[in-house]
Amino acid sequence: MSEPESCSSNTYAVVIRESKAFSKEEAENIISYITTKFFRFLVAIKTSTQDIAPKAYEFVPIQDFSKTWTDNELYLKYDLVKEEIDFIESMIRPMDVGGSDE
Repeated sequence: MSEPESCSSNTYAVVIRESKAFSKEEAENIISYITTKFFRFLVAIKTSTQDIAPKAYEFVPIQDFSKTWTDNELYLKYDLVKEEIDFIESMIRPMDVGGSDE
């Protein structure tokens, strides 16, 4: 998460909103969403390499970023059945936001 008035290169994915900047809480909630297996699975089915074009996010629904998101909440919200959940869980590894690769 970058600080206000900062910039970054194309190395990082950037989430923007047209109307106003995200609050710190909303930015943290976006991070909670993009680290879910649900989000990363939807991106993965549209990508074949490490390079991620904007079209890779075509299937990713926008959420209410006033709250944090977990995979279980998203699975319930989108009425995924057990087989779909099991498939996502088997295909996408957990993500440690803290930076550990264990």
